Amino acid sequence: MTLLESYENNCPLNKFIKRLYQDVNLNLYAQDSILQQIMNSKNDKIKRIGSKLYRNYKSIGIDMRVNKTNSCSYLNYWIDEQKGIHITGESGVDISLWQIIEDLWNTLENDETLNNCKRIKVKNAIVERKKYMDLMVYCENRDYLKDRCQKTIRSSNNRYCSVLPQYIDKYYKIFFQENNCIKGNINDKDDKIHISEYCTLYNIPKTFPEYDFQDSNILEKTNSRTAIPECTSTAHIEPPDRMYGEEINTYSVETSSSPNSESWKSVFYVGISSFGFFFFLFFLYRHTSLGPLLRSFIIKQKRLSVHVDKERQDNVLENSSGYIDCSTEGNEYNFSYHPVQN
Repeated sequence: MTLLESYENNCPLNKFIKRLYQDVNLNLYAQDSILQQIMNSKNDKIKRIGSKLYRNYKSIGIDMRVNKTNSCSYLNYWIDEQKGIHITGESGVDISLWQIIEDLWNTLENDETLNNCKRIKVKNAIVERKKYMDLMVYCENRDYLKDRCQKTIRSSNNRYCSVLPQYIDKYYKIFFQENNCIKGNINDKDDKIHISEYCTLYNIPKTFPEYDFQDSNILEKTNSRTAIPECTSTAHIEPPDRMYGEEINTYSVETSSSPNSESWKSVFYVGISSFGFFFFLFFLYRHTSLGPLLRSFIIKQKRLSVHVDKERQDNVLENSSGYIDCSTEGNEYNFSYHPVQN
């Protein structure tokens, strides 16, 4: 175990959380009258969960180093986590049997000899709540290590001040890797990743500070960490496999064009271009000097055409007359010729 791991495990809140998942010495509470309904249950899982709830509920507020609100929040999260595991699984625990656990919490909450921890019903999924819990635990441990560093900074054997930057750097990397982007922004926060001004993924410098230790003081220096970008609202289609937790690349859908659609597009563009060209010519014809020039040119062309046609007709008539005359002269010659009969 590294020095960082050792100091991290000794953080008071981490000790509280660790006990929630340990079955050590649960038999010590079996005879307490408040647990008799739990102990009368024939389900061993109910007995174990009830004993852990009782043990850890009683410890809230005893260790003054642990933030009472945070330990209560984590106890609520833990009991909902256990409920999800055992009711949805094949553990023989149904809703009616689980109600014994809820009744135990109500009894503890109404016990004036204990520090009150209200049962909070949260609709968010356990996975989403875990993000909040992870951030909450990190921030409390950070503050605890910083406090210990400040109190022992003049000691020759002060290791808290060397562990503190390592701890912050470790969890910055974890949160950065687990959150490719964050929803909302500093003005529209997502409560799952925002707890306070100094415990929020919207402000990396304040949540993951960098320190200088000089003259028995802890000084914050310019933060060099990269901020987590905001999520964009670009629409995309999630494949069914994504529902089962498989990590795959997001893909976009492009509409393929058929050859027919491409040809229609070509015809359309050509038609638009032609219409624009003729409209341009029409504008020049009606509103510029090009119109009169064009009309004059057309009239001259018509006159020239008429003149040429007239000359062609005259030539045809002359040629036709000559041909008829020649034929007539030949005919007259043929009719006037009479050979001599012997």
